Amino acid sequence: MAEYLAKFDGNNTIMQLSKEKIYALISDHLPQFERVGSLESLRGGNLNYVWRLRGKNKNLIIKHAPPYIASNPDIPLNNNRIDFEARALELFESAETLSEISSAQVRPPERLLYEPNQSLLVMEDIGSVPAIDSWLSSAAETTQIGSLLGHFIGQLHKKTFNDSGLRKQFNNKPIQETRNQVQYQPAADYASEIISIQNTNFEARTKALGEKLLDPGKCLVMGDLWPASILIKNGNLRLIDWEFVHYGRPLQDAGHFVAHCWMQAHTASSSSETNKWKQLWLSFWRKYQHTTGEVFEELFNQEEHDFMTTHIAAEVLVRAAGPFKDGYIYKAFPPSHPKIEEAVNNAIQISERTIASIWDFLPGQV
Repeated sequence: MAEYLAKFDGNNTIMQLSKEKIYALISDHLPQFERVGSLESLRGGNLNYVWRLRGKNKNLIIKHAPPYIASNPDIPLNNNRIDFEARALELFESAETLSEISSAQVRPPERLLYEPNQSLLVMEDIGSVPAIDSWLSSAAETTQIGSLLGHFIGQLHKKTFNDSGLRKQFNNKPIQETRNQVQYQPAADYASEIISIQNTNFEARTKALGEKLLDPGKCLVMGDLWPASILIKNGNLRLIDWEFVHYGRPLQDAGHFVAHCWMQAHTASSSSETNKWKQLWLSFWRKYQHTTGEVFEELFNQEEHDFMTTHIAAEVLVRAAGPFKDGYIYKAFPPSHPKIEEAVNNAIQISERTIASIWDFLPGQV
């Protein structure tokens, strides 16, 4: 870990956050915590600096948001994202808006301290438990976990549907602007670098989606539902990294999750593992539809279905051929590798199909 982390305050003035400053803040605000170690840098996320701090009776997870993507400092990112995450975690606290959907089975981590002036968030340490991709490799079946996740996300969307207060509170436009600039607007360019074909219809769809997502949407969405954010311990789920939370479109949870299930299946080492990812998604989607019930058709009208496959395609492209390739499942494949070309071609075709048909592009389905 660097001794100092640079960040900008509201006036774009660079300030410094040292280890000693972090220790002092925790000592002042969490006096019952007895530190027995030093900050330990954690890996797994891309956006922020994250550490574990060990204590006598419990450990803490500490997150600091710089004004850029921590794993890619060349991409600026508004560090108020951590404010949205802190406010989202607060919603799940006792007697708050979303407390009734938080349970021992599925919930986010508990918020312990938030210092907005330092862009610093302290949470409970869930422990060194596997993310869903590591867990799945040895799982016998995935239906129960998929259903738990589908129920939670379905409740999140249903309970916050058409909530004007949350729409105002969670208008996380800076995150959406970054996604538009990095993911949706250049999606067709990422594709053309691999297959040398400019698809104008696909380009129009991804750019239109990016613009649509700048507007407030239908419900509160977690915003970053990919394997690294889904931890599993003793059959229970913990959803971490809520900095992309916003009042947006449900496709950015459901579509995001299925995109990553598809990519994991596409790169799986066996047909058995491929089918585990497919079944994980199908159990999620069935439970999501059942949970949202009478509002499902409003959450997922025809436009939402159409844009969902466009989002899936854009997510595959940014991971297989764009700036988020490093650190994920396509990182070992050079641009000329057939697996990359296959992912790009399939992504464009998926954008023109229905949600159910995306699995037709994977071999060995049973």
